[in-house]
Amino acid sequence: VEMVEAEEAATFTQQVVNNMLGSVWQALLLATVVIFLFLGSLRRGIVVIISLPMSFLLTFLGMKLFGIEVNMVTLTAIVLSVGMVVDASVVVLENITRRFSQGGISAQEAALVGASEIQFAVMAGVATTLVVLIPLLFLYGFVGKIFGPLATTLVIAFLSSLLVALALVPILAARITGEGGRGEQWAGKISRPWNWLMGHVRDLYVGLLKRSLHHRKLVFLIAIGLLVAGLITLRSRGSELLPKMDSGSSFVVVETPSGSSLEETERVVKEIEQVILQEPELVLLSSQIGFEPGMHSLSGGGVQGVTQGYMSITLTPRTARQETIWEIQNRLRRKISKIPNIRNFVVRESGSTAKATTASSIIVGIRGEDPLVLDKLGDEVLATLKSVEGVVTPYRGWRLDQRSILLDIDAERARELGIPPALAARELAQALDGVSAGIMRGALGEDTPILVRYDERFRRQERDALDVRTLSARDGKPVPLGAIARSRETIIQGLVTRENLQPKLEILALHQGRPLSFVVADVRRALSTIVPPQGYQVGLDGETKDTAEARGELARALVLALLAIYLLLVAQFRSFIHPITVLMSVPLSLIGVGIGLWIGGKPVSMPVMVGLILLVGIVVNNSIILIDFIRQRREEGKQREAAIVESVATRFRPIMMTSFSTIVGMLPLALEWALGAERFSPLAMAVIGGMTASTFLTMIVIPVFYDAFDAWGERLRPGGR
Repeated sequence: VEMVEAEEAATFTQQVVNNMLGSVWQALLLATVVIFLFLGSLRRGIVVIISLPMSFLLTFLGMKLFGIEVNMVTLTAIVLSVGMVVDASVVVLENITRRFSQGGISAQEAALVGASEIQFAVMAGVATTLVVLIPLLFLYGFVGKIFGPLATTLVIAFLSSLLVALALVPILAARITGEGGRGEQWAGKISRPWNWLMGHVRDLYVGLLKRSLHHRKLVFLIAIGLLVAGLITLRSRGSELLPKMDSGSSFVVVETPSGSSLEETERVVKEIEQVILQEPELVLLSSQIGFEPGMHSLSGGGVQGVTQGYMSITLTPRTARQETIWEIQNRLRRKISKIPNIRNFVVRESGSTAKATTASSIIVGIRGEDPLVLDKLGDEVLATLKSVEGVVTPYRGWRLDQRSILLDIDAERARELGIPPALAARELAQALDGVSAGIMRGALGEDTPILVRYDERFRRQERDALDVRTLSARDGKPVPLGAIARSRETIIQGLVTRENLQPKLEILALHQGRPLSFVVADVRRALSTIVPPQGYQVGLDGETKDTAEARGELARALVLALLAIYLLLVAQFRSFIHPITVLMSVPLSLIGVGIGLWIGGKPVSMPVMVGLILLVGIVVNNSIILIDFIRQRREEGKQREAAIVESVATRFRPIMMTSFSTIVGMLPLALEWALGAERFSPLAMAVIGGMTASTFLTMIVIPVFYDAFDAWGERLRPGGR
């Protein structure tokens, strides 16, 4: 006898973790290359190379202290943070280098003074990102279970990067700062073309900014037009709860017509097995027929009898095959549909719904008292779902098709004979189904249960149920059930489902090829043509409810993040107007979010909304630095336009460096290089698109907004024009 694991998730989980760890190193490498190109210095590049792993070493230590597991969610947070955690180290390193290049102090003094000068600015920059993550820590329910660990890991990563930037980077900088050698010359030659390109782009930006400052209304109109276009693009993407994931695990559930024998169901299952065995990417196939506790079913509640079969399919990992699991499933559906004597079948991947408690992405609930009416409405709803584009494998939770014999007990006659109805029911169940009478211990120590019931000859016909004897409580004589009951034949469902004590029939379906929101909208329109009788309701359940709840939770978190950022900026700038200027970078990022999702072919989902929240903390940092620089130049006595132009020219390089490092650090996740990355790749796409748009628009639109607001403020002040 050989025992083989039919289903297990450990292998896939380990593959996901290993792949995501690989993505972390890929992100580290990409971010390091970008930083090196911008810095143009081998020594400073070494500091960054050392600071990044140290930040993540502290992050993993913090995760261990807080009991946070290393899994797909937390590793996603690590990948997301790669390009961002380096920002603090780069800012501190740049300031130390600047202080040393001014001359007059040693490398150690430059490290101490440079870090001290910039420490509060670095803390403020990290604080803006942390502030937007805090609301995510207090999410509850399903959303909190997924994104709580992600937000916690990001918080730990940012705090670790702050500690490394203020404690380790000055020490390393003090040791390596000095006159350049051959290594520095070599690094300068490599980065020279890149710096030449960035210099020309900066000059183009400065020239465009000068013209934009004299055409503010045109800039506002263009910005509004781009924002509207971005929102339209976002809306056109549709929405769903979580992106689908190709886990390489699928299953087929088949149902033969009512009354089919076990042999007939086995024949059908064998034909389906032959179809599945033709798949070249198949690794393991296991089948189960009939009832066994813990098995799956069409309705998600356990196989109901000999008319159902269940087949578990394990494929090679996604990264090792050409076709997706959905392409393979579509091929299986086409082939299985040609097999005769199948009433219904479902082919779906494991984890096809975001929540394990949700049986299917589309569920139409039919509620009412009469099973006959529910059954009729079920046929109508099923036919309606089949006509909707994007609906895949619609099926019913139960059917009214099982022939049964009901015994109606005459309560008056039973009382006369001294037979309680409960006793009669118990005797009938024991006679037909059996009652445990102990265990027989075999010679080899094996245990065999003993079951006592009527012989099979007396359990075949309808009359056999009426011949079951029970003892009268009055005189102790055996009385046949036929003396107190009448039998009648009826048709019942094999599974009874209720909601709030009311009978319910569910029609379930999957969606494919279109975003869930678009499919659901078409389903609603189609269902509106069905008019149920009075006392009966037809409504949508499934992921529709889950999506609405998740969207509400994350929308509240986004509002809290914006409010927290605004209050933080008011305290920093001591102004109620300039924070609004800074926050204008948030809607500018929406332009890129829509484009990023459109390029990636992804709908709006929970990860995208979390990406929007994360963007709030990221994109405002560049605006903060820019506005703060402009205000400093104004305090030095420079005119507004001159201060704006000089600030953009000065901060162009640091802003581009931090933005590019963030973007390239998220590329492994956005491009789904790792198994399991499909769940969170829309988050990375949203951040990359938002960062790209915000970076290129911030240095034009934000200065123009500042110029306009400052001009209006001067006019409103006493003595203004």
